Amino acid sequence: NSLFLKVENSLPEENLNSFETEKGLGLKNVRRRLDLLYSENYELAFTKTDHIHSVNLAIHNLNIYENKLPVGR
Repeated sequence: NSLFLKVENSLPEENLNSFETEKGLGLKNVRRRLDLLYSENYELAFTKTDHIHSVNLAIHNLNIYENKLPVGR
């Protein structure tokens, strides 16, 4: 009853040093929404290797949220 999502994106050569994890309003808002919806039942990690940055998201115990999550717009 878990969902795993991995998103990877290549970094342009000129932006290799500008990628910073855990900064920016957008990332704070994402983490806040995950906290509100899933409390302790998720993991969110940001990584950068060579010319790739990636986001890994795992949401656990999805069965306890059945019929409680908002429907997408």
